[in-house]
Amino acid sequence: LGTSYLTIGNLDKAFETYKKASEIDDTDGLTFFNMASILQLQNKHKEACEYFEKAHMNEPDEDSYIIAWALSEVKAGKFKDAIEHYKYLAATYPQKPNFKYNLACCYEVLGQYEVAISILKQLVLMMPKAVHILKKLAGSYVLTRQYSNAKEVYERIIKQGTISYETYYELAVLCQKSGDPDRAEQ
Repeated sequence: LGTSYLTIGNLDKAFETYKKASEIDDTDGLTFFNMASILQLQNKHKEACEYFEKAHMNEPDEDSYIIAWALSEVKAGKFKDAIEHYKYLAATYPQKPNFKYNLACCYEVLGQYEVAISILKQLVLMMPKAVHILKKLAGSYVLTRQYSNAKEVYERIIKQGTISYETYYELAVLCQKSGDPDRAEQ
């Protein structure tokens, strides 16, 4: 019944129905996962985290719960908790670079730039043409005032071809900051 309400978009009724189901059987991880997912859809990420935790406690081998939980932790500003989950996911699924990327982003938000840079450099080795990763790496270099490294990354992006004007602008600003006005003008 909860799934039927969810399917027709009646989130409140779906949540209420899943809540009743959880009172009848508090060992069904999927019920808690569905409740958490509804809260996630309603942008109630702090509350969603509580239900993702219950889902995980009931079914600890279900990694899809951890994936969704980590996202809610990020959106709730619980970056330290998200880091622990993304560490696990990155180690368990090394073939999925998005977990490492999200881990790097969490470290960057917490001001742990060198850790973020280290992870991003690993990702660049795995996916050398991924512009979003290169831009994140360049941004981390800028935050740590490693302007020459950031310039190298932006130059690398430009060499790949079709890019946005923002990349040229960022490179120009870096060139100006590092005393290279001729390159900035270019």
